[in-house]
Amino acid sequence: MKRNLIVVFWLMASFVGHSQSVMPSAYNSAGGSKVIGGNTYEWAFAEMMLVNTAVTPNVIVTSGVLQPVDPNVGLEDLQAIKGQVNVFPSPTTDLLTIETTFDNSGKLYYLLIDLSGKTISSNIASLTSGTTTNTLSLSTYPAGEYLLRILYLPVCNSAKYTQTFKVQKIN
Repeated sequence: MKRNLIVVFWLMASFVGHSQSVMPSAYNSAGGSKVIGGNTYEWAFAEMMLVNTAVTPNVIVTSGVLQPVDPNVGLEDLQAIKGQVNVFPSPTTDLLTIETTFDNSGKLYYLLIDLSGKTISSNIASLTSGTTTNTLSLSTYPAGEYLLRILYLPVCNSAKYTQTFKVQKIN
C-alpha cells in the first residue's frame, strides 16, 4: 500500500511539474475584451490599488487596460545556410578584412554600426561560390568599438545568413 501511494504521489508531482508555463503571463480573471476598429482591447478589474493614466494625442491608457499580445511578433525562423564568415584583424588601425566562404553565389551586405546604433557605413558586394575576400577601411572613423553586421543572400534560394561581429578600431 505504501509503495502504491508513493507511485501515485510521484505521478501527480510529475504532472504538476509539467503543467507550469515557462513564459511570463497574467490571467485576466475579472474583465473582458472587445474588438473596436480592428484593434482588440482587454481590461481587467481589481488588479491595482493605484490608478495611473498615460495620455498622448492619439492614445489614452489607464491601469487595468491590458495590451494584447501580437502572435506575429518574435524571431524570424531563418533557414540555415552552410557557410563561414571571418572578420580580422580586430583590433585594427585601418583595414578590416571580411572573408566569406559559401557554396553559392549571392549578395553580401555589410553594415558598420557605432555603439549608439547609428549605421555609419553600408556596402554591398557580389560573391561567387567558394572563398571571397572584401576589405573595409576604418581610417576615417575615430578609435572605438563598432558592430559589423553581415547579411548574405544567395541567388538560388530564399534562405539568409546573418551574423554580427564586434570590431575595435585603434589609432
